[in-house]
Amino acid sequence: MKKLLYLLAGIMAFATTSCNDDDTTIYTPADDLDRMPMTMFRKNHNTNVSNSETYACKVVDGTRNTVQLYWYGVEGAGGYEIRYGVESGLTSGTEEDWSNPDRLSGTYIVGPEVLHFEIPDLNYQTPYRFSIRVLHPDYIKTGANGQIEIIESTKHSKWYGRGNGQQWEDYLGIGTSERYVTPNVIFASDKDFNSFNIYVDLSDKTGSMSQADKDTIAARFDKTPNGDFVAHTVYVIPDAINPDASVPAQFRDGYPIDQNALKENGGVIHVDGLDENSTYVIRIQNKDRIFVNREGKTIDVDSYYNDATIRTKGTPGEPILIKHKITDKIYNDSTWNVGEREYNCMRIDTIISQFNASPTLAEGQVFYLEGGKAYYFWNNTDINKGFTLETNPDDVAQGKRATVYMAGIADNQGKQNDTRTCNFIFGKNLGAGEVDAPVQVENVVFRNIDFSVPKFQVYADRGSDGNGNYFANMYSGGRGITFDKLELDGCTFQGFVRGFIRTQGSKAKQFKQIIVNNCVFQNNGYFRTNNGGAYNFIHGDQSSVNNNIFTDLRITNNTFYDCQNSGLMTMGNNSQDWPADLHYNITVENNTFINFGTRAGALLFNFRYFPGGSSITCQRNLIVLAAADDDERELKCIGSDFRTVNGSGVVTLKFKDNYSVGCRDAHYKDNGIFSGNLFSATKNSFGAFKDGLVGGDETDLFVKVGSTPLKATELFSDPNPQHKQVKGTSHPMDHRSTSDIYERLRYRNDAKVTSHEIYLKNIGDQRWKLADPKTAWMNND
Repeated sequence: MKKLLYLLAGIMAFATTSCNDDDTTIYTPADDLDRMPMTMFRKNHNTNVSNSETYACKVVDGTRNTVQLYWYGVEGAGGYEIRYGVESGLTSGTEEDWSNPDRLSGTYIVGPEVLHFEIPDLNYQTPYRFSIRVLHPDYIKTGANGQIEIIESTKHSKWYGRGNGQQWEDYLGIGTSERYVTPNVIFASDKDFNSFNIYVDLSDKTGSMSQADKDTIAARFDKTPNGDFVAHTVYVIPDAINPDASVPAQFRDGYPIDQNALKENGGVIHVDGLDENSTYVIRIQNKDRIFVNREGKTIDVDSYYNDATIRTKGTPGEPILIKHKITDKIYNDSTWNVGEREYNCMRIDTIISQFNASPTLAEGQVFYLEGGKAYYFWNNTDINKGFTLETNPDDVAQGKRATVYMAGIADNQGKQNDTRTCNFIFGKNLGAGEVDAPVQVENVVFRNIDFSVPKFQVYADRGSDGNGNYFANMYSGGRGITFDKLELDGCTFQGFVRGFIRTQGSKAKQFKQIIVNNCVFQNNGYFRTNNGGAYNFIHGDQSSVNNNIFTDLRITNNTFYDCQNSGLMTMGNNSQDWPADLHYNITVENNTFINFGTRAGALLFNFRYFPGGSSITCQRNLIVLAAADDDERELKCIGSDFRTVNGSGVVTLKFKDNYSVGCRDAHYKDNGIFSGNLFSATKNSFGAFKDGLVGGDETDLFVKVGSTPLKATELFSDPNPQHKQVKGTSHPMDHRSTSDIYERLRYRNDAKVTSHEIYLKNIGDQRWKLADPKTAWMNND
């Protein structure tokens, strides 16, 4: 029999407590059983123990990264074995994963009298899984030096805690809390194929922080006599995705810092001798903050400052054509096969996942899809490397484009009225053995693709929250992300029922550029409540003053039809003390918004607080409200909530030539399209910041109707929703957009239209002027 040697952790003082009568369940002694009974951790799903109770499994009160475990005692037990690891490596629940040392963070054995165990000094803000089994006394031995030998036997109990995520009662997941605020003292840049530079700045830049954060840093991070932070060593480590990547020994083992010499060199440390197309983690450490715990284990989680990642350059290969093929494989979940055959679509999320992990496919790889064919993603798919996914240009030249379903082709595990959906995920969850540093991504481009969730269901379909998804989201506890560029060009999107792009969680989020150009959005939003509120089209969270997804946001030449979001964009409504060099630069030009957010009264711009030195450009947009004369639906249209410019107090506004067409009497005058929060309002809107207007005056903030106001039905062929609300009764399909958007939104070809300012000044999305609006996506200039 195989023998495993473990440290007898039960002798550790911090790990033991006495057993109270009220948390012990008595079972038949071991001699009377073929196998020891299985114990359970005390958690809400099996004992109704809430996190507020003393004997709950949870993060220890008053700590951030110590977990306490409580379980039920078994009479006659020889002891208990506990295994734990980072969640992402153990969610399968299989013995193969739970026995793999690369997936485990630790294994402990405690004596039979111990029903409480604490595991301190875990990684911060990391989800863990825990499992436990009861050891039979006849199959363990105490060896020399307090070691225990476990003799594998079926006499030991079954493991508790190995549910695969669907069995709530049979797994224990606990996430540690976020680490306290940490000075940002390093970043990596100037990458080449075999090298990059590390930039170190140990000077104190906490001046703009809150007093509480200053106090935390003062207590946890040492300083030199001249006021700089103390650091001794820089490490360069291959990321877990490419653990065998080359690193020079001096950086692998720790590059010693001479702080004075480093400062004279501008803080630059050059690293070469690296592998191409490989990801590296950079860590900087104060060795004075390392200690040895009672187990004799070296603990260093509090010795590091911020971590950084960087991927060396690689040479992308020729574009890869993903030839359309429907597999004959029968999956465990048969709904895959049902959806594949119903929609004749090929699964490709596995291809992108394999690209993320590939050490040979370089960032920047282009993937072509066959025009006229359908593909699908079945699971959430991480974005960790830059790539392009587009319809084969040869097919585009013939007027054909690929369709990609973000699931939405079958029920979720057979549950009726619950369509399976998925998202692209910015970044990733923290994996076993990974350092919690932001994932760096270059350029991600989606071009000339029809994205859809064909069986999407909104609130009105279900009478409860819709089952839709985002196009791209983040894991709430996942690693941070830095993006060079996210570009959506010439695509269509239908059935993304929550928001469209969302960042969340406390980790860093930095996007240098987001471009949404020449796209059509239909039937998106309307996830929650009768008014379709809850989620914004683009949502950047405000968990950190350093987060910025609006560095350079460009929304240009798009059409939004019946997208019932809470708003077009927001970063949340909390006041922020942004760094002086953080700015938002937002451009919204030549877009057509038709019945956008009319139920909730969506704000196009929702920024109660805005960083000084930033800019907003809003020009040549067309806002449309369309409904039949006897359609009693609400047609709310709200402009902006814009209140405080922080820092310098200066904002640059470029507003000009925004127009509207409507369908009710109130709409046929300048600003008449709005039911509240005009752009030009002098309170809580842009009118209060008219000194920042460039090239005009406050009248440029008006949304105009032109010299002769047009009705929506006078400009477009037939823009009204295909179903009506009459006397307060909603048609089951009244939330759906017009059935053939490309025919019914075509501009009318008469003098009233062609002589109007909207036509002459090229206001809105120009595709609706064309003889064939559907082919406008072919022009990506």
